[in-house]
Amino acid sequence: MASFNYTIKEAIDAMSFNIKNNTTDVAVQLTLTITPSLTGVAHTKTIAVGADLTAFNSDNGLDISVVSGLGFPLTDDVYTFVLSGAGYDNTTVVMGFYQVIGDAVMKESINYRYYMEKYQKDIINEKVRLLRNLRYSTDTGQLESFQQNLLQLQNTK
Repeated sequence: MASFNYTIKEAIDAMSFNIKNNTTDVAVQLTLTITPSLTGVAHTKTIAVGADLTAFNSDNGLDISVVSGLGFPLTDDVYTFVLSGAGYDNTTVVMGFYQVIGDAVMKESINYRYYMEKYQKDIINEKVRLLRNLRYSTDTGQLESFQQNLLQLQNTK
């Protein structure tokens, strides 16, 4: 059977994600199962033949938003995506999403000033370092490191 090759990217506002087909065009209805690691509750999204499937096959991909049918909010977490369709092998992609905490850290780092107390600057620098670690662990597929860094970042006050 054929297999999928697709990419997923979280939107900068954490209100949607984009899924894009990287292989030959698919012509069958698809089922996308999304499981966040914190809850472990699987959610299913159908990519129906028509506008959704056309967008999935396009260069821009298909945007799936929290508001229009995702059914649950995107939080900072590790997500398992399983794409399936008739005549295709189930294909799994595991990704870490971190836009919510990333946005908060970047806003805080904008307030960094040279005259701040040393401990305040150290906290901001540590948060930025942890945010870089999140990105690195996501890019390299080190999801256990991602979860550890996420937890540390959420607990850094």
